[in-house]
Amino acid sequence: MLLGENLSGEFVTAHVASLSWDEGKLVIELGSAGQPAPVLLTADGQVRQLRGGGQPLGIFPDAEPAAQRLEMEPGDTLLLYSDGVADARNPEAGYFGDRLADELASLAGESAAEVAAGLRRQLLEFCDDQVRDDMTLVVLRAGEPPGY
Repeated sequence: MLLGENLSGEFVTAHVASLSWDEGKLVIELGSAGQPAPVLLTADGQVRQLRGGGQPLGIFPDAEPAAQRLEMEPGDTLLLYSDGVADARNPEAGYFGDRLADELASLAGESAAEVAAGLRRQLLEFCDDQVRDDMTLVVLRAGEPPGY
């Protein structure tokens, strides 16, 4: 549809996810088109960068999103974020993306709302409140499966 509109260089980046429960785990089928790779924070505080990428939608007619399946245990947290988060800049300390894993690990065990608020606070402090791009954070924390 985007290519048919002839938007001269306009494109869309996105994540799309399907969630279901399987044997006590939250299963996520995740598609990414032009977004930074998601990050998984396990309940025990480990941080794992997942695959990401895929091509943005609307540029190439044969663009394929990157797809992956993820199984989350109760207490695990998934972070989806825009490039504005990774590219937030501090002239003395570089890019926020370089310290994202450490900042996220410091929030292990917190609720999804607390992780989002904590990352926002850390990010704004890091870049001295000088926001240069849109910054989007989506945080999903796996709870207990239904019936437990």
